[in-house]
Amino acid sequence: MSRTKTQKKEILEKLDKIMTGAKSLVFVNIHGLKVEDATVMRRQLTKDGVGFFVAKKTLTERALEAKKYTGSMPT
Repeated sequence: MSRTKTQKKEILEKLDKIMTGAKSLVFVNIHGLKVEDATVMRRQLTKDGVGFFVAKKTLTERALEAKKYTGSMPT
């Protein structure tokens, strides 16, 4: 099911907040990652104080453009 404009706006606001407070950003392709492996990864990241947020590539691109970040987007 596609996201509503309101949901997209909320995601963009969350991404903006994350990017504003972040010392660094890492983009990861998790396609094909097993659920149990993702759970282990999330737990370890949380334990280490690292945030983890999943967003569609197009919304991430919009958030990056709004912050004037440059670079190439992962495929």
